[in-house]
Amino acid sequence: MSTVLSALLSGLGLFFVGVKLIPTHLCEMTGREVRNRVASLVDHPWRGALVGLVAGAATQSTNVVTFIMTSLQSAGLIDVRRAMPVIIWANVGTSVLVMVATVDIRVAVSMLLAVVGLAYYLDVDRSTRFRHLAGALLGVALLFLGLQLIKGGAAPLQEMESVRTALQRASAWWAALFLVGALVTAVLQSSGTVSAIAATMASVGMLTMEQTVLIIYGASVGSAVSLWFLSAALHGVARQLVVLQVLFKGLAAAVMLVLLWVELTLGIPLVIALVTPLGSNTGIQSAWVFLLFQLV
Repeated sequence: MSTVLSALLSGLGLFFVGVKLIPTHLCEMTGREVRNRVASLVDHPWRGALVGLVAGAATQSTNVVTFIMTSLQSAGLIDVRRAMPVIIWANVGTSVLVMVATVDIRVAVSMLLAVVGLAYYLDVDRSTRFRHLAGALLGVALLFLGLQLIKGGAAPLQEMESVRTALQRASAWWAALFLVGALVTAVLQSSGTVSAIAATMASVGMLTMEQTVLIIYGASVGSAVSLWFLSAALHGVARQLVVLQVLFKGLAAAVMLVLLWVELTLGIPLVIALVTPLGSNTGIQSAWVFLLFQLV
């Protein structure tokens, strides 16, 4: 048991370090020149959508992307209409982490760690030009290494009778699972992060499909609530971008919760039935649910 817990805790530790390193270093790379270039790219909705996809995948935090857009708007570099596609499609970009979390990428992670380690040995991290890129890549490597450790540590737990009993009882408490996703996301500031951990646990049988879906929906609401409170100091036009993101997440969660209730209570095949053929295990299927949620 101690070995399992140590693997889980060390995996979570590495994962959280990676989650913090990536946006920290990426934000340092977005100087005024980069911000001006982003502002010029989003003059068309489709290009704005592409920028949002890349930004969401890179930062894994729609809150970060929203605040970047509000800062660009406050600086007069972009208007609300051009910022909207970036913010909306950043949500879809965060699906990359959840998708990757469900597949075996140990070889790729090992190779990336080797490259980053060599870069640090060669003092690339001291270079003004490349140090933030090296830091961001280190964050990516630690994030996915953490997910692999979580997956390895969680696998033995599904064989324990006490764990299976607890999970079966938890299935009856929809509100509790939803609140877990919301509260953890409010702390971690990223629904993609929480959903990736849930999908990882689901891929080794620790969570059922229904449990994972409820956590994913709760995570989105938690992200919306945290963004609302963090942006309390914003006013006027900049506040509109925050309202857009909050409504996007809140309304999507309401729609998807209704569809889940209809499917599980009335037996009408909807979301879960749609994603079941798309993956060989619950983890992959729940990743598709996360993507579908962002597209709603």
